[in-house]
Amino acid sequence: MERCVKLVSSVPWHTRNPGIRENCACVAQASTFKTVYLVIDALDICTNGDDERTRHSIHQALKKLPHNIRVLFTSRSDSLTRDLGVSQKLQVTPNQSDIETYVKDRIDGDSVLHRVLEDTKHREDVVRRVSELTKTGGMFLLARLHMDNLSKQGTLADIKDALCRLPATSSLAFEASIRRILRPDNAFESDLAKHVLTWVVHAKVGLTMNQVGDSFAIYKSKGYRDPDGKSALYWAFCYERYPAVKLLIEHGADVTEKNVDGWTPLIEAVRNRNEDIVWLLIKMGAQVDQTDSKGWSPLLYAIENQSKNMVWLLIANKANVKPRNDKGMTLLHRACHGGRLKEVAFLLENGAETRSKDTAGFTALHYAVLRGWDEIVGLLASWGSVRGIIDEPDAKGNRAVMLATLQKSKAMVQALIDNGASCEDRDLTGLTPLHHAARLGFNKGLELLINKVGDVDLTDRKGFTAVHHAINSGMANADTIKLLKAGGADLEVQEHDGLTPLMLAVHLGRPSLTRQLLIQGANAHAKNGKGWTAMRLATASTSDHSAAKRILERALQGRLLGEY
Repeated sequence: MERCVKLVSSVPWHTRNPGIRENCACVAQASTFKTVYLVIDALDICTNGDDERTRHSIHQALKKLPHNIRVLFTSRSDSLTRDLGVSQKLQVTPNQSDIETYVKDRIDGDSVLHRVLEDTKHREDVVRRVSELTKTGGMFLLARLHMDNLSKQGTLADIKDALCRLPATSSLAFEASIRRILRPDNAFESDLAKHVLTWVVHAKVGLTMNQVGDSFAIYKSKGYRDPDGKSALYWAFCYERYPAVKLLIEHGADVTEKNVDGWTPLIEAVRNRNEDIVWLLIKMGAQVDQTDSKGWSPLLYAIENQSKNMVWLLIANKANVKPRNDKGMTLLHRACHGGRLKEVAFLLENGAETRSKDTAGFTALHYAVLRGWDEIVGLLASWGSVRGIIDEPDAKGNRAVMLATLQKSKAMVQALIDNGASCEDRDLTGLTPLHHAARLGFNKGLELLINKVGDVDLTDRKGFTAVHHAINSGMANADTIKLLKAGGADLEVQEHDGLTPLMLAVHLGRPSLTRQLLIQGANAHAKNGKGWTAMRLATASTSDHSAAKRILERALQGRLLGEY
């Protein structure tokens, strides 16, 4: 018994009635009693629709109850008695004397009715007529409805007229109530009734009288926000209550709102990848180019998230494909930076600006090269509008082919050269792509560049040729020297300090490069402007370059280089 009391006490009766789970929990305690009497009032009016099948659930539960539970339920429908296999049925009808007593009590308790019906005959006419209608209708509630109607009449004539029009059944009484609600001369009571009926009909659970009363404090807001500037729509998005989001939008929520943080409903829907809400917002008038506090548009977020369907949806609804973020990056910049080939192609096909530079001075092509996206570089390089800017320098003076060379990407260098990129432009230090390829030992790129430059012996500010750079860096190998020589490089060119490539190789102690230079025909006896030879540099060096020196000595002796 204590457990049952605790279960019942746990229900907040002032706010709601117990739910089916709580009722079932109480019934589950039945096994602890010899006999339990379960009373269910108005079982026939339990919800039994597509969304909620309470009556069906109760039917199934009642069939499985143990034998010690006796069930008594009321219903206006005979079908329930057949479905549940009821063994006993009691017909409940209003008692004539009870009805008369109730009607007389209502007359005595109402000052207007008591005064107007002071004459005994008139009083008896009312008692008789109301009792007859209630008895015929078979529902005691009709007596109350009829007396409520009569109590609103102010004269005897009005009461007599109302008596003649009193409905005989509950359905007719309901229709009469609806007609009163719809009367144009009773606006206040009509609005009151509509409000109550709206809340009662649309509530997912049964409402208590207190809850119906509280509903009058709730009204449709007009742009209301909390102290932090957040709207109901914002919080619905925040907690991912998308049915509520949809409901708010469909009922007039501001789809263009923008709070103090720059938040907008459309951007939030795009970021959450909710296509249905995005479409609904656009349909209801959301601005497709409205940006947040960072300057990001919905389309920029869609591309950032690789949400192809949303990108198409926004573009189809006239979103601007040329917006910039806070770093000056366009949508094409972002797609190239992220390596999203399909989106790059999509943007190009829809007129994306290719010449634009961000605040760092990079074009979309620069980003594609810097990030090493071979296919994107190939696509951009072959695009008509990009060909015109294929040699556009970045903030450091680097062209795309220079950046591709620094990345040591043959595919990117090939794509750029094939589409007209210049191979002789210099960076801010005066170096060409050929110089960098030789310096890095990027032999695959070197092969491509040698065939495209007009002068393979082009020098930088120090007088270094590509061969000098190959010797100086320490990253090149013998094949680098071989390729340069095959491409027509002069191995006797002196840089500004008078060093030939061989002298530089001996001076830096590069034995393999020294050997390859000699194999390729470098003059071991050559003197610079100061009269120095490679051997003298090797002898004068304080560093231990014995290996390079030995190779040079044997070459001077005429020994075969293959013996080394």
